[in-house]
Amino acid sequence: MAKQILRTLLVFFLIFFPFLTGNLIAKFTPYKEGNSMTSYVLILTLVTLAIGLILFLIIRRYGQSFNTPVSGGPPSFLSVLSLWE
Repeated sequence: MAKQILRTLLVFFLIFFPFLTGNLIAKFTPYKEGNSMTSYVLILTLVTLAIGLILFLIIRRYGQSFNTPVSGGPPSFLSVLSLWE
């Protein structure tokens, strides 16, 4: 029972995480005065790589728990994350 609750919380976290991340990096946007485009792209790249690594580790660790292949999920998640502003 506890394992199912943890898995459900993890799914909710992964669903809402792109929106939370977009809010966290919004203060570095180049549309605000004083922020450069290179620093924004660098921060966005680092965040995307970190999230990709976390997703990779989760999929490697819990891959057998999924009923269907997860090959399309992580790329879709990362593409939404990189477009969110």
